[in-house]
Amino acid sequence: MKLTEKQEKDVIDIFSNPNLSKKVKLTFLRFIMNNNLEILIAKIEERRRLED
Repeated sequence: MKLTEKQEKDVIDIFSNPNLSKKVKLTFLRFIMNNNLEILIAKIEERRRLED
């Protein structure tokens, strides 16, 4: 799954921040991936509606 440039920068910033726990970092990463997945699913559903 491709990240946007802003998401890539956010991920780099978060993972290079020594003050954040591993759990916080993984939660943030999961949030980004879930968000991208929802967008992808919405695009697929829209395409299916247009084909019908």
